[in-house]
Amino acid sequence: LAQPMVAWAALEAGIGLWALALPWLADPLFDAYAGIAIGLGPTSIAFVALRLCCAALLVLPLAMLMGATLPVLAACVERAAPERAVALVSRYYWVNAAGAAVGALAAGFWLIEEFGVERPLSLTAILNIAVALVVFLAFRGQPMAARRQDTPTEQVDAHRLAGVAP
Repeated sequence: LAQPMVAWAALEAGIGLWALALPWLADPLFDAYAGIAIGLGPTSIAFVALRLCCAALLVLPLAMLMGATLPVLAACVERAAPERAVALVSRYYWVNAAGAAVGALAAGFWLIEEFGVERPLSLTAILNIAVALVVFLAFRGQPMAARRQDTPTEQVDAHRLAGVAP
């Protein structure tokens, strides 16, 4: 990636936009689901497959965008601070996992009960889009240093560590 921070901003914007669109996408999907599912037995394989497909259509794009943020951010860190990349990415991963756990607990036990589904979803979407906009404006047109290429000796050492002949 020539501009990994811009790619990260695009992922964050995608997360926010999908979250904003989710209520409008879910209603017609649920209507279609209800129309199809009425003729299926609740324990049938077709009914279970239909439920799985509906859930995947709504959640999978969001999960893919979220899952792509760590590798892209790791590329940013590797280029910006190669000597500290492992420690920084490990710390980010820990903070990200802790934030996901706290967010899931807050949503499941407080936010949805207190505010419903759409308000917390809209707030997080707006935050994602705001972060994306700030990062995009700060880093557009500023390519990061290219990833350092391994020397032939380092490549051979890596192959030996992996147990693969060069």
